[in-house]
This record gives sequence, structure tokens and C-alpha cells, in this order.
Amino acid sequence: MTMVGYETVKGKKVELHVNGNTGKWTAKHGKAEVAESATRDGVLSAVRTRFAKAKIKLEIPVTLVEGSRWGGGLDFTSCNLTGVHSGSGNITYHDGNRAKQATWHGNNQFYRRISAAEMKEWKRLYKAKHDADAAFTAFQSEREVNAKQLVEEAIAKAEKASG
Repeated sequence: MTMVGYETVKGKKVELHVNGNTGKWTAKHGKAEVAESATRDGVLSAVRTRFAKAKIKLEIPVTLVEGSRWGGGLDFTSCNLTGVHSGSGNITYHDGNRAKQATWHGNNQFYRRISAAEMKEWKRLYKAKHDADAAFTAFQSEREVNAKQLVEEAIAKAEKASG
């Protein structure tokens, strides 16, 4: 993709790119690809259509569960999903204090609203899973061998015995 310039559409600055192999035009706003077309006029028309969409107010109640993959604590946050960020394509949500974007790195997930009893059980199961994973890793590690080293030692021993 070759960046060929910028255009301002509905007050938003978009980057225009052309694929050197296919000739296809792409428009990006921030990190997100917002439109694609065979022609420059076509991609700009698609961007205008995309940016002209009416704003829809969403409030979908969910629970955000944030935790460590390595068995650290868990945090449960009641929040509302509010949409998709036009620039990054990330899910947006409001946690009661301020609007945020879910960046999808780490171990953060959205679930239906979780009750206090479910949170308690979730934490118990999460700890049990972590403890089982740690025990299994220890069990494996105690039995693991360096196969190359074993073979090399056996060859050296056999050569010494026959020499």
C-alpha cells in the first residue's frame, strides 16, 4: 500500500492509500480502515456515507473482567458498551466514571452482567485453575529431560567403552 495523500471528509482527516498490485483505493481514519473502492472517487464516496451515519446511543449492560493470565487477582467492573470507536475500531464503553476503549490486549473480556455470587465462584474457579496449571507445569518440569544431552552422553559413553 502506498499512501498518496489526505482528504478531509465531514470534518475528519482521512489517509488515502493505493495498492500498487491491484490498484484498489483504501481510506484510513486513525488506525482504522474506513472504506475501500476501485477508484479514488469511489473510496471518498464510501467515506462520506460511512461518516454520515446517524449517531446511535447504545448502553448495553455488561461486566468487564480484568485479570492476569498468571493467576493474579481479578477485577469485575459493571459497565455499558457504547459503540465502536471510528478511528481505532475498538469497542467503546463507559464504566460509570468515564468513557474508555477496550484495546484487547492482556486478559480483559466482557461478559453479561455478573452477580456477586457468580463473581465469588468465578474467583474460586480462577484460583483453582491457576493452582492446577502451576501443579501440572511443576509435574511436567520434574520429568522433563534434555533429549539431545542424553543421546550425546550415551554416544560418548559407547565410544569410550568401544575405544
